[in-house]
Amino acid sequence: MALRAIDVATKDVRTRPATTAPATGALRTPPLSPPRRATVTELRPASRATALAAARRERRRWLAIGAVIFGAPFLACVGVLEVIR
Repeated sequence: MALRAIDVATKDVRTRPATTAPATGALRTPPLSPPRRATVTELRPASRATALAAARRERRRWLAIGAVIFGAPFLACVGVLEVIR
């Protein structure tokens, strides 16, 4: 079944408050990253037309891959037989 991602909400993500500076010579962990906006995403079923189009594209893709996998050795064998003949 084809699914599509839909952004439903955006919230501010707050980082932990800064700690006091460590004593001289002590190891200190660098800050990870600045605060960013987080997005909540839901997966919902795609429409029937979209799902059918995706399935059609997938079938065509595998048909093309199969034709190449089968066709290349077949044509190579025919070529070798023509050379031998």
